Amino acid sequence: NSVTVTFRGDKTSSFQYDDVDKVYKMSQYGDVYIDANTGNQMAFKNLIVIYTEQWKRHDGEYSRSYYTLQGSGEGYLAINGEIVKIKWSRESLDTPFVYTYEDGTPITLGIGKTYVAIASEKSTPIDYK
Repeated sequence: NSVTVTFRGDKTSSFQYDDVDKVYKMSQYGDVYIDANTGNQMAFKNLIVIYTEQWKRHDGEYSRSYYTLQGSGEGYLAINGEIVKIKWSRESLDTPFVYTYEDGTPITLGIGKTYVAIASEKSTPIDYK
């Protein structure tokens, strides 16, 4: 009923499933993540983590992360208090992502907000309970 994604550096996003509202409530950097427009804790019906190739480019004093966002890969979907492995694909940067279960069956997301984490499998572990 909880999912934690630890990104490179010190960013950790945690989601606790709320059985009453049927959403994942978000915390970030160890504190409740509040929507500035509503004053409420951020909440998502669907959580998707996709793993893809990542590389760094140093631009003077800054280091930026870049991700391959076309092709295919694996990931996770958390919905309704359960988490499953998924596959993702995307033909080009002008087309939407396609998400399927491991057996190729298309995924139907729940109605509501979706959080998508794009991450490197090598540097972004996911912990779920």
